[in-house]
Amino acid sequence: NCSPSLSSTSHKIEKMKEVGGTTTATRWTDKESKLLVDMKLRLGEQLHEQTQFPDVVGDRRLLRFLRGKQLNLEEATKQFADFLKWRKANNVDNIRSEILYGGKNTPLLFPGGKKILELAPQIVISAKALDRKGQPLAMESYDFSPSKLFHEVKIEEYMLFLTYALEYRALVMEQMSHEAELKYLSTVPSESRTSGYGVILLDFTIRDLKGVGLSHIGSDGQKLIKAALNVGVPNYPEYLGKCHMVNVPWVFNACWLFIKGLLDEQTVAKISMSSTGHCLDTLLKDVPLESIPTSLGGTFSQFNEPFHFDLSEEGPFFLEGYHTGAVTQAVSRLSLNVGDTSVSSIDSIAVGSNCSIATSACKEKDDKLNETSETLSNTSGSCCSDNDH
Repeated sequence: NCSPSLSSTSHKIEKMKEVGGTTTATRWTDKESKLLVDMKLRLGEQLHEQTQFPDVVGDRRLLRFLRGKQLNLEEATKQFADFLKWRKANNVDNIRSEILYGGKNTPLLFPGGKKILELAPQIVISAKALDRKGQPLAMESYDFSPSKLFHEVKIEEYMLFLTYALEYRALVMEQMSHEAELKYLSTVPSESRTSGYGVILLDFTIRDLKGVGLSHIGSDGQKLIKAALNVGVPNYPEYLGKCHMVNVPWVFNACWLFIKGLLDEQTVAKISMSSTGHCLDTLLKDVPLESIPTSLGGTFSQFNEPFHFDLSEEGPFFLEGYHTGAVTQAVSRLSLNVGDTSVSSIDSIAVGSNCSIATSACKEKDDKLNETSETLSNTSGSCCSDNDH
């Protein structure tokens, strides 16, 4: 068995603390630090059985669950335990690998991503559009027909895309949080730091409700909403900083009553609404013009641009023995899509220090991948650089 060794991420935290000198300030508040220790003890074996990816079982992820439950230890621990079960049942660690090491660094390359994004346009997350707090942009447009979407896309396909999208967003925001924290440590003198300096970024989400009609509050519309909430709410808490609903039509009132009943008070408090004709003025209070999409009167025109993940030892995803040498190459090559059929074999290879199995699997796929690499490049269009292919 050459599965990756389970290693603590404490060495990385210590290295981050050392930047700029010694300090008595702690990364998290005393209360949160104690809750983290208690939460890890309660999770026990279940936590240790999960591969120790820093972005999955590290302090930031655990604190998102704690903060999402308003620091209620019992509720947060149960939610996180359920999250680990869901993650295992749905092979989300493999999705993570495909995003980080398999070239799927833009939602356009997710399974069914191009088709779904054409039918239901959205910006999953963008690190290049920030609000005035430095939070990255996510945007959803509802000027589409839910019935048409589910006529062309099976619910299972849509759920898979949603899982990729949520995991991708979590990974992007983990790296952005990591970089913001390093910047703080390198610029703020140690004697000036205060406890709780650790960075956990949230996003700002724009939901453009122009085009929302009766079809959105029908059975297909409700199926769409439930699918998103059933995956996102329990498994990816505390990523939303603020949600702007713009171009809100009168018919949405009935839909809002349904949605509101599925959300907790903490999330509802982050949501603001503006009617047609007032959205730009509302957005400009929180977002600079260059981060507002052109469709809403701003100047931001990019659409799910590729994100460069830092896979170095100093980056936020490093786990010793997991993504080195031929392993990274094997996962990257095996996760390419051939036409509409995925040839991903991540489940069948053991990722670790012994790479012979992965290398062998790559050789078996060489001919087919070489024949289709040009097709993949063409379908990616201008959304990917040469390195992204």
